[in-house]
Amino acid sequence: MKIKTVMGLILQVVTALLIFGMTMNCFAEAVKWYEHPGYWFKNVFYSPANGSLSPEIKAVDLKGNKKSFNDYSSQYILLSFWASWCPPCMKELPQLEKLESKYSDNDFKVLALNVHDTKEDSLKFIEKHKLKLTYLLDIEGATVNNFAISPIPTNFLIHKESNKIIQKWQGKNDVAEIELFLNDLIRK
Repeated sequence: MKIKTVMGLILQVVTALLIFGMTMNCFAEAVKWYEHPGYWFKNVFYSPANGSLSPEIKAVDLKGNKKSFNDYSSQYILLSFWASWCPPCMKELPQLEKLESKYSDNDFKVLALNVHDTKEDSLKFIEKHKLKLTYLLDIEGATVNNFAISPIPTNFLIHKESNKIIQKWQGKNDVAEIELFLNDLIRK
C-alpha cells in the first residue's frame, strides 16, 4: 500500500513538473515571439502608419556597402520587404521590377530589402530569377524591427523629402493596386 501511495505521489509530482515545464516553455516561446522582429502582435502596435515618419533603413547592398535612403536620389521610394522562401514575394518581385522600369522617369525607385535570408540564399534567388532591382540585406534585423514587418511581402511607399510613409501594403500584394495608387499620386 505504501509503495502505491509513493508511486502515485511521484506520478503526480512528475505530471505537475511536466505541465509546469510546458507552460514555461510556451511562455518562453511567447516572449521570444514578441522580442523577435516582425511577429504579428508587435506589428499591430508598432508598425509605422500612413502619414507617419519613416524609420531609417539600416541595410547593406549585395556588395556589403551600408545603405540609407540618402543614397538614392528618387523622390518616391517603394521599400519592399521580401524573402526567397515566400511564394507571394516570388510573384511580386518581377512585377515590381516592371513597375520601377515604367515609372523611373517619374522619380520612382524600388528598394527590395530581404528579410530572414542569408546573403547566399538571396543571391541564389536573384540570379535564378534574373532580377535587376536594387537589393538590400537586413543583416542585423534592425530595419525589419524598426518597420515591425509582418507578414511579408510588405511594401512602404515613402516620400523621400518629407521622409513620410505615403502608403503601406501588407501581405499578398497586387502590384496593380500599387500602380493605381502611384498613378494617382503622380498626377497630383
